[in-house]
Amino acid sequence: MDMELQGVTAVNERILRCRRLRAYVLANDRTPLTDGHIDVYADAEKISNANFQHRVNVQVKAREHKAGKNPPKSFAVKANDLRGFLELRGVLYFVVYINKKTLQTRLMYAQLTPFKIEGLLKKIPASGSVSIRLEPFPHDPSEIEKIIRFAANAQSEDPRARIDFNLLRDPVSITLHSDKTLDLSAPLTLTRDRANYSVSYQFADGSRVFVDHELAIFPEDYYGRYTNVRVEAGDFEYANPRLRKLDDSTVEVTLSKGIVMTMSREGSTLKSPGSIRVSMRPTLEERLHDLGFYFTLLENQSLKINGTLHAMLVTPNEETSDLRSHFHFLETIAKLCGRLGVDTRLVDLESLEEYRGKQLLALEGVLLHGETLSLEHQHLGRISQPIGEWNLQFIVLNDPTTSTWRLYGTFDPNMPGHIVSQSTDTHDAPAIVTVYDVIEYMYLPFTLNLHLENLVAAYQKVSGHAGTDDRANETVLNLLRAADDVPRRRVEFLTAATELNSWLQAKYGKQPHYLINGWQIAARTGDLSSLDKESIRTLKHQATREDKEGAREIELACAILLQDDAERDFCLKKLDTRLAKQFKTWPIWRLTETEPRL
Repeated sequence: MDMELQGVTAVNERILRCRRLRAYVLANDRTPLTDGHIDVYADAEKISNANFQHRVNVQVKAREHKAGKNPPKSFAVKANDLRGFLELRGVLYFVVYINKKTLQTRLMYAQLTPFKIEGLLKKIPASGSVSIRLEPFPHDPSEIEKIIRFAANAQSEDPRARIDFNLLRDPVSITLHSDKTLDLSAPLTLTRDRANYSVSYQFADGSRVFVDHELAIFPEDYYGRYTNVRVEAGDFEYANPRLRKLDDSTVEVTLSKGIVMTMSREGSTLKSPGSIRVSMRPTLEERLHDLGFYFTLLENQSLKINGTLHAMLVTPNEETSDLRSHFHFLETIAKLCGRLGVDTRLVDLESLEEYRGKQLLALEGVLLHGETLSLEHQHLGRISQPIGEWNLQFIVLNDPTTSTWRLYGTFDPNMPGHIVSQSTDTHDAPAIVTVYDVIEYMYLPFTLNLHLENLVAAYQKVSGHAGTDDRANETVLNLLRAADDVPRRRVEFLTAATELNSWLQAKYGKQPHYLINGWQIAARTGDLSSLDKESIRTLKHQATREDKEGAREIELACAILLQDDAERDFCLKKLDTRLAKQFKTWPIWRLTETEPRL
């Protein structure tokens, strides 16, 4: 029996089933490296040169195989042959196993594409050999044609091309080619020793580049997606949780970075969590919300999904007791924050893990339950309590009605008495001022208990005293500085500055410096309108024609707001050196900076 003829015949007979393919594979062929080729045509009814599309080189090996055993799934190929196949841009490699007694054949194949060959050559010495993975060659014509077309397409791979991967960042499309249908309903990892595939990038100019990538493919359900769902446990709610499929019957629901539930699924119905993972998010608001949800779920054994109540059985674990103690600590700190007007989103809990946390807890009785201060604090004075990068400001006062020393938040609107300020540099009469007028700027941006919601009321209370308008205007400027210096509180400070500046205009009229402050607030928020710019030009022209004090500064401020750099530099030169230096310390000059302040 001629084994080679038998093998070639098996290949030709299988290809004959495909109407758009023609096999030209010969036994005892003397052509180096290959035993022939398979041609692909566009039209099965017109096999002609006009309809020719592709040619795939073929190598056939025939081996004897005993009945009753599965054929080997690998075959050794020499390095010299692989180098030759690489020069041919790949080859479709057939191994035909033949039973001598029954003449039954088992047809196996391997796709030796350029990138796969390159990878194989890196594994073996120059004169050695390497095993290639074999797969059964199908009987179905459509599956056969898919294999041949893939082999033709992969000829575009070029391992010798030096690709600048920086140029691959903005492709129009990425195409995955394979010689069989891939199951993309579950996560899939593609490597060339396990699958036949190629990857190409297409760019806007129409060019296409094939790349040697290993791929990890995650369907959207496994990668995760945000859902239009509201989840509640008592007073604790999460909107739009992220849903990620883990397998056919299990999903992971991420409510926040601190709460992740693993749940079983039957159809569209979610069952009790197989597990619930609680992680410690950094801020007081985040962690309190996560633990509040967890313990409410633990207590009620139910939650609401889009308003519908669902039983949800949750079992405590060995960490639950410690978590509950920590939750009570967080609740106490949150009550203190409420009493002091502190934004819990700003409280970093890492700073309260040691003695700072104990210091705050010591204030609970004094601030929340009217307890008397310890002897060491029974004297008039200020206390600054650090919380990470922030601080709390307190003042100790004697209550004459009870003859006890009491602790108040420095900006507490209910603090008794009033503040009198007198300059040590002048002989001006003492003035009744607000607490915002005496706080040093070094503390202002970092003080958490500012009670800025009471800012306007505080100035309204002392508005009958001389100089209140100037002091309030200075506070507006300090708030603008704080917004620039501490971006995390930018919205808070700009909102307070807007409210106080609006009060100044309503109380004292629309004076130029109030108008400019309003516009520079708008410039910081991106809300400076075309109508505002017209008003700025009008004010600038008025200042240009005037020769009174402050006109040159107004002119320069307007040029900055209009982003006219040439005019800004011209106006700056018109100021004397001392005044120009002072102007550059004002918040409006920061609008000229190209880089944002951090």
